[in-house]
Amino acid sequence: MAEYEAYRRKSFEDPDCNAAFDHAAKTRCIISYERSFPRPVFELSGARQMSLSQPTAG
Repeated sequence: MAEYEAYRRKSFEDPDCNAAFDHAAKTRCIISYERSFPRPVFELSGARQMSLSQPTAG
């Protein structure tokens, strides 16, 4: 999360980002901006993770 916050701070100083922000404000081409940071509900064991990522024989 700290890396994302650093990225956001830098974006406010970037001329290209500021031009894009100004364009979006003038043209209203961005109607909604939402961000989310999903987190795992629980940690899976290594064996369980592998079985989820590999197809079952059948």
